[in-house]
Amino acid sequence: MIEIRPIQANQIPEAKRLIVTVAQGTYQWPKPVDEMLAIFDKRGEFRDMDEVQSHYFENRGVFLAAMDGDQIIGTGAIRHCSETLCELKRLWLFENYQGQGIGYRLITTLFEHARGFGYRTIKLLTDRRQIRAINFYQQVGFQFIEQDSDDPNDVFMEMSLQ
Repeated sequence: MIEIRPIQANQIPEAKRLIVTVAQGTYQWPKPVDEMLAIFDKRGEFRDMDEVQSHYFENRGVFLAAMDGDQIIGTGAIRHCSETLCELKRLWLFENYQGQGIGYRLITTLFEHARGFGYRTIKLLTDRRQIRAINFYQQVGFQFIEQDSDDPNDVFMEMSLQ
């Protein structure tokens, strides 16, 4: 049985590995997962996760882990942006668990937390190459929005939580 619960600080390295492993399948980086993890850590790409308590839990946010026994198989978070707006972050799920409703459970649990914090709108930023993720976001109610970006692969979406 898959359990969804707040991530613990000692699970952050495993969550980072999951994210890079799943992303590697999409982006086909030329370097192995361990090297990519080191690069991302050095660049500060995971600073929000390294500071999960202050960045999420103490700031009207949450960071969840989907667990299959003792193994993290998925992650997802909401981050405070303003009084009424939050951002969906770090939604990743191992490919062999996709299509089983786990991602849906994870995102609806995040929506419940967001509503509980009083947010009325949730936004996200993803990559144009994340086709499966974009389709999933549309299925749960997100719509494309225009935003300025220097990266042509950036895709912005938003959804009302009311």
